Amino acid sequence: HKALIGRIARATGYKVLAPNYRKAPEHPYPAALNDVLDVYQQMLKDGYENIILSGDSAGGGLALALTQKIKSLSLPMPAALVLLSPWTDLTMSGDSIQKKADKDPLIAPHLLNFFAKKYVQDSKTSDPLISPLFCDFQDFPTTLIHVGGNEVLLDDSTRLAKKMNNAGVKVEFEIFKNQMHVFQYLGGLMPEANESIHKIGDFVKAFYLYTSQDHKDSLEIY
Repeated sequence: HKALIGRIARATGYKVLAPNYRKAPEHPYPAALNDVLDVYQQMLKDGYENIILSGDSAGGGLALALTQKIKSLSLPMPAALVLLSPWTDLTMSGDSIQKKADKDPLIAPHLLNFFAKKYVQDSKTSDPLISPLFCDFQDFPTTLIHVGGNEVLLDDSTRLAKKMNNAGVKVEFEIFKNQMHVFQYLGGLMPEANESIHKIGDFVKAFYLYTSQDHKDSLEIY
């Protein structure tokens, strides 16, 4: 992720913190969620404000799960969310998982099932903290969602954007035609990836309008 993180940092003009949280199968749910919650709480203790949460694929789902936890604990909410091809439904109910199976070169349906079982283990895949598509999006922050038009998780994003809109969340949602899962990895090589990263930068910079110059260094992405 270092190259993608670096490009996002350069596009936004802000620092990026990327926590190395514990991962399945050695550390199934809720280890990763607990780790990123610890990081978020430490950032608040250290005086950071206007934190933007971001993640791709399973990391996008984790950013949504973390936002739920933050809300339930009545902590200061993130300023915004930036989600790239987020995996939001580990029940695998999206039609695109099968319809796009022969178009997405990066991930296949059988791999999704394998990864889900390793992460969920004894928990329920329908738990909103595991499959955030099923959570209550009331009072969630403004969200940017970028997804590829040819990826198996396309419906995880389209349904997420619709549910967020219905809950009154401001959503900037874009489908990049003919692109695969997390195509932003090809930044520097492919125009569509560069375009997405550039738009992430514009999205984050928009918060400059609402954040004083004195707090510029407090706006972060992770």
